[in-house]
Amino acid sequence: MRIPKALNGSLGFGAQDCFDLGESRLNGVILFYNKYNATIASRQINPETGQTWGAPEVDGTLSLTELRAGRALDDKRIDALVAFLETLTDRRYEHLLKR
Repeated sequence: MRIPKALNGSLGFGAQDCFDLGESRLNGVILFYNKYNATIASRQINPETGQTWGAPEVDGTLSLTELRAGRALDDKRIDALVAFLETLTDRRYEHLLKR
């Protein structure tokens, strides 16, 4: 299952940045938003495609001031955030989580 294109646009994902739900979607979403704070070149690469993150489908839809506020997350914090968010998953969707 892939994220619908309309949802991708609202999050700032380009069509090339779609994720399959089975392959660490939460991790990919966090990495996407973390790219705005990250200074490491590897954080500018979409792990799903191996290419740089695409531009938003509609210019001017991102609040770059807010996205760039704060420090970038390291791998340990990203993993902790993903683990926390997975605890919020409704029982009917637990089968989609990678164990």
